Amino acid sequence: MQHRGECMASSSEAVRVRPPAVAGSFYSVDPETLIVISTDLSHYLPYEAARRFDARTCQLVMKLEPQLDGERACGYVSLNGMLLTARRRGLRIAQLDLRNSGDTSGDRTRVVGYGAFALYE
Repeated sequence: MQHRGECMASSSEAVRVRPPAVAGSFYSVDPETLIVISTDLSHYLPYEAARRFDARTCQLVMKLEPQLDGERACGYVSLNGMLLTARRRGLRIAQLDLRNSGDTSGDRTRVVGYGAFALYE
């Protein structure tokens, strides 16, 4: 596997970049390219509230709904672009994991959510 570079957008850049532009960039890579998008989900909610909130985010991701906002995922622009591409290409999605930092650090007062998903034909 060869690393070809990365695309990162800060919240100020996210104002200028839209999901369709991100989706368009996915079409410029060859079919053997592995695309990885990484983002946190919820931030600083109590453990159970984060689990409920992130479960709803997970439902949207699993339905390939490109309607996420900055509260659901800080990398929402890239994630929405990926969901838009997956929908257009008829890709399937699998949930690999959904957790938050309370599952690993033990502190459940203010957690950060994260999930892992795979797209395939």
